[in-house]
Amino acid sequence: MDGSLSSSEQGGVAMATKNISYKRSYLPLQYWNATAILDRPGTALLVRRQSLRDCAQLALKFRQVARGVYWVNSTMVKVYTIW
Repeated sequence: MDGSLSSSEQGGVAMATKNISYKRSYLPLQYWNATAILDRPGTALLVRRQSLRDCAQLALKFRQVARGVYWVNSTMVKVYTIW
């Protein structure tokens, strides 16, 4: 497996990106991009994995209800690309 990782933070929003490629003997070269965005002021997290065949995305919105208790609302979407 091979890849690169980059990250940045600006105005309370942190973003990390990773490009990954790997090859197995019985499969062709696999490649995808992974991205994570954390918006601290907006209390949201977005995680996305994108390849040539599909795209999966997880979106979370959270807030603290009481000490040690959090409310989380999430959505998971996976889309397949058909050529």
